[in-house]
Amino acid sequence: MATSSSVTSALSQPPPFLQEAGEPAILWKQWFSCFENYILAIGGEEFTAERKKAILLHCIGVEAQRVYSTLPQSGESPAEGSSTYEHAAKVLKSHFQPSVNVVAERYMFRQRTQRPGECMDNFISVHTKRTCKNM
Repeated sequence: MATSSSVTSALSQPPPFLQEAGEPAILWKQWFSCFENYILAIGGEEFTAERKKAILLHCIGVEAQRVYSTLPQSGESPAEGSSTYEHAAKVLKSHFQPSVNVVAERYMFRQRTQRPGECMDNFISVHTKRTCKNM
């Protein structure tokens, strides 16, 4: 039977969100979901908020750490009832998750038609993914 520490050491951390300057290879929402799964898998629900924040900043990548340290909200104290981890996650989300232009997204959604040779399952999957992407 595997011990907790051997399971933790066998898990690899998520790939860095932003290792170098430029555009991230993955959407913030997707990366953060992977990160939260990683925290859960390593027993992070028992970690202090400070430790979770440190793991988040470690996993996010060098360039993202630099960006975080330059954001004005990063130096602020967390709001009452909010942990340092939640505050850091909120600051990063507000910077890296772009706002959605609802009018443009609606237009793109309505313009999508099934392509010749595209099976119905694929069309519905792509259409649904586009709908849920910004929710």
